[in-house]
Amino acid sequence: TAGCPVVDDGTSIGIGAIGCLVYLGADKLLKLIKLDDPVNAIPVHGFAGMWGVLAAGIFATPGDTAAAYGSECAGSGQVVVQLVFIGVLIAFVTALVLPVVIALKFGKILRVSPELEENLDSEHGGASVTFLDDTAKTI
Repeated sequence: TAGCPVVDDGTSIGIGAIGCLVYLGADKLLKLIKLDDPVNAIPVHGFAGMWGVLAAGIFATPGDTAAAYGSECAGSGQVVVQLVFIGVLIAFVTALVLPVVIALKFGKILRVSPELEENLDSEHGGASVTFLDDTAKTI
């Protein structure tokens, strides 16, 4: 959605196609490093979301940017703005989420037991992630 007001329709199809590849690559990366993300939130909202924000800067046209925001900042200047935004967003989310995750881990309530996790998976039609084993990393 980041590029909606500044990218034409044809380009948005290409951005979406690349976003699909970003998602698939991020999903494979998380499985490779055995990071437990059973609903694939990180590949979808993290990696593909960052691609969408960056793509808005890369593919924005000056005319559309001026019409949407009253500024003709498009191209390399806008890409820098998008990169700064991604960095600030990562810092903001980390600052908000990390204390909560640490508190949950300290209180030993961050994860359910393996037995309960198995039952939870079966309630939703089977294992939600097939790569999980005893070596899966947890926070």
